[in-house]
Amino acid sequence: MRKINDFMRCFLVYFITLLIEIKVHKYYNICMNNKDKKETDLSGLSREELEKKYVQLNTKYNSTIAKLNWYLEQYRLAMQKRYGKSSEKEIDGQINLSDLPLFNEAETFREPFNVENDLSKYSEAEKNVDISISNKKKKSRKKSIDNLPVVTDVYELTKEEQICPNCKSVLHEMKEKVRVDVNEVNHIFP
Repeated sequence: MRKINDFMRCFLVYFITLLIEIKVHKYYNICMNNKDKKETDLSGLSREELEKKYVQLNTKYNSTIAKLNWYLEQYRLAMQKRYGKSSEKEIDGQINLSDLPLFNEAETFREPFNVENDLSKYSEAEKNVDISISNKKKKSRKKSIDNLPVVTDVYELTKEEQICPNCKSVLHEMKEKVRVDVNEVNHIFP
């Protein structure tokens, strides 16, 4: 896994630098209006030198393309290995359990439903029965704990603690904080 991540990182760096070089070169040529111009003057070179230069550039171009294709193939292989199908394959003649209705007995054994035949069994009075669904109201917690005993804890500061240590002024009373807890008392048997 580590090798794949390192390879991916190297591939992405190489590919991004290649793209940046291509974009920079195009941008430079567009800005300088040098779309087809070359910086080197080739008019002073002989035919043999031009052919050598052409062969040199052509081999460099072909090696770059081959290297790019190799990196792309390695990238595709890594992605196939990482996200591709697993090696579980069907063998000819092997039973495929997903094709058999083993796990859906309800659909396998049900009879076709015909509305007219099923309704003919019932009388007119039974057919016209209104069914109303009533939702049961949930019990509120407030009502269920109203009959429990209430314990009030009041925390008061002494006179010395009611003075602020920084500014030496008297502290004022804060708002009351009400907290409701239900304490379960375990029964003690003699």
